[in-house]
Amino acid sequence: MDSRTDQAARSRRGFLAGSAVAGIVGIAGGSLRAEPAAAADQTLPWIDVRSTGALGDGKTDDTDAIQRAIDTAYAAHGAVVMAPGRYAVRALTIRAQVRVIGIGAAASQFPIRPGDPGRRYDGVEIVPFDVREEPLVTLSGTGATLEHVTVDGFRLGVNDVATGSSRTGVAVVGGFESRLESVRVQRFVGPGIEIRRLNNARWSEVFVDRCGTATVAAVVMDSGDDGAPTNFVVFDQFTIQHSANTALAIAWGSDPVRHWASNLTFVGLHLESTDDDGRARFNSAALLQIGNARQVTFVAAFVLGLASPLVEFDYRLTGPRQRSDGTVITTDPGGNEGGVQFLGGEISQRGTPDGFATPQSTLVRLTHGREFVAVATKFDQLRVPAVTVESTFGAAAVLDASCTVRSIGTPSPAVVDRRTRFAQAVTAVTTAQMAAFGEQVRFDRQIIAYQDRATPDTTATGSPKTTTVTGSSTAWAYATNGTDIAGHVSFGAASVRNPGTLLATVTFKRAYTGTPVVTVTPSNARAAAIGLWVDIDRSGRFFRVYATQKVPVAAAGTYVFGYHVIGLGIGAAAS
Repeated sequence: MDSRTDQAARSRRGFLAGSAVAGIVGIAGGSLRAEPAAAADQTLPWIDVRSTGALGDGKTDDTDAIQRAIDTAYAAHGAVVMAPGRYAVRALTIRAQVRVIGIGAAASQFPIRPGDPGRRYDGVEIVPFDVREEPLVTLSGTGATLEHVTVDGFRLGVNDVATGSSRTGVAVVGGFESRLESVRVQRFVGPGIEIRRLNNARWSEVFVDRCGTATVAAVVMDSGDDGAPTNFVVFDQFTIQHSANTALAIAWGSDPVRHWASNLTFVGLHLESTDDDGRARFNSAALLQIGNARQVTFVAAFVLGLASPLVEFDYRLTGPRQRSDGTVITTDPGGNEGGVQFLGGEISQRGTPDGFATPQSTLVRLTHGREFVAVATKFDQLRVPAVTVESTFGAAAVLDASCTVRSIGTPSPAVVDRRTRFAQAVTAVTTAQMAAFGEQVRFDRQIIAYQDRATPDTTATGSPKTTTVTGSSTAWAYATNGTDIAGHVSFGAASVRNPGTLLATVTFKRAYTGTPVVTVTPSNARAAAIGLWVDIDRSGRFFRVYATQKVPVAAAGTYVFGYHVIGLGIGAAAS
């Protein structure tokens, strides 16, 4: 047999082993059952854990048998398959480039057989054999992969979170290109998943249920103990529900070595603080905690819980990352370095078990960081502000006009910005107003709430009103087609006016929050010749227009200028 013939024969054996999954056969009644495997040919690419002695009965300690299969696959550059069953283990380590694959029914939080809530996971389960502190499953090394498996901290035969193991479910250590695919991790009194380093990877369809503690998130993402970063990872369809408190903590803390991450992308992230299983687990801390993350992007995320807040961004590092011995890990400047983007999706405040409770805090709190951007994101069921920007936050807090807000009860301001005017000017902040859709369509301010003015009206309640200057020196002034955003003002002069003359005061129908930006532009040559300038009220209630040149005598309506206003929020109605 030549080399090509031998290679073809080996390929056929590999295909048959993969198809039969080394001893898993379908029989009677269309069900799938596991048969004891014959002595396995370990030169084949698939290593069945039953061939190395695993039973999967939920009682026998299968640790050594499964670890032996993993070690054999590591040496043979192969993969490990697990037939349907419950495999009790002390702890497992999946080595570099080894794939551990469950073969059987998919897992679901709902019973497969009606009336039998214990049979939810008829596929492959890995459960703790005894009580230990180390992670139940560890992915260690490049390319270590776990697929189509449920990792369950369930113990003592009672279907209750209180019986979950006080340990980590799945730990990822040095995981360059390590991967989870169609993996469910549940019922751990501690992190369901703890990432200590993960690079250049893509995870898909990972579900974490009933994990975490009051102080430890259900999923923790940090860098390695040696400072090796967690970065450039895509998480596709990541769901975290029923967490004890915080669902997801990304680089949350002040350790410059471990608490750092960069360039993470979540597509379809689903975080929910809920009591739909009959046991209330509502978050008292932020459901999503983002710490020292240089770049995190959420695409079509859904975040639902109590506004305690729901999302918090706090980049705490203030200098270059370095180890305790002074070795510099990166030269990132720290301090206001991080950036977070939400593209689409929904961040929604929910009620407590007693209904809609007194407002808690805010949906999104920005404490420290460089930038926060939300585009086409829905902020729903608000009884608190959608976003609160603390005085310590950095350069950019942007809520694009495509964002929407829906309030319940007494609405709060959509954005609360506690930064000083000076700091905002220095950092060139851009915070756009949001559109809101209710019975009427509003974009930024209420552009439909205005009245055309054909004659002066100093008592009008429309938007805005223009007052004339008292005395006989100014003939009159009035607004035409004016709104709080834009309009035109025309005026005349009964006598020559000197430079610095007050020509008109424009009062907004509703005051702006803080000082708006007002641009005044001459609309004809006569207005341009007198050099108009504007003085803006710091409380955001009105602006005044003056001339830098002499104002010749002219009939009413001779001088015309346009104005455009950009400002934050909608305050109380101006008197």
